[in-house]
Amino acid sequence: MINLCIITANRAEYGILSELIKKLDKDKSFNLDLIVTGSHLNKKFGNTLSEINKDKIKISKIFKSFPKEDTKLEILKSITKSTKHYSNYFLKKKFDLLILFGDRYELIAPSLTAFFYNIPIAHINGGDITQGSLDNNIRNFLSAISSLHFVTNKYSFKRVRDITGKKKKYL
Repeated sequence: MINLCIITANRAEYGILSELIKKLDKDKSFNLDLIVTGSHLNKKFGNTLSEINKDKIKISKIFKSFPKEDTKLEILKSITKSTKHYSNYFLKKKFDLLILFGDRYELIAPSLTAFFYNIPIAHINGGDITQGSLDNNIRNFLSAISSLHFVTNKYSFKRVRDITGKKKKYL
């Protein structure tokens, strides 16, 4: 059995990942842990945890990592606190693969933890571009430490290949 972890941090990426999550959850060759974090847990963004519950997907862990304020200091505090929680959780769970989507800062802590624990990371949507945003840097960071890449187009493929030094697998 393969121990997988998928992390969802917001409504948009959950909507894209939901079918994959449902299929992996039903497949007996996988032991899936779904971690919910980020804006799913914030009333300001619609408390979208209810959408996951409607889909009847078992949530393995909830990490409340939303910063108190939208400042760099509070975001960094959130990442620091989250890294400790992910570190303890990943140490116990012994995942074979971590699956991440996109470019949210909430993914920095789990990806960094997985990297240091030698848990391969599958990154979805690497190489895409968001104009005028920090998201590009976070997305590139996630691509750089990931082992497996799922890109959306040939331009993203080229960017991920350049970021990773052409040493990774691409799908």
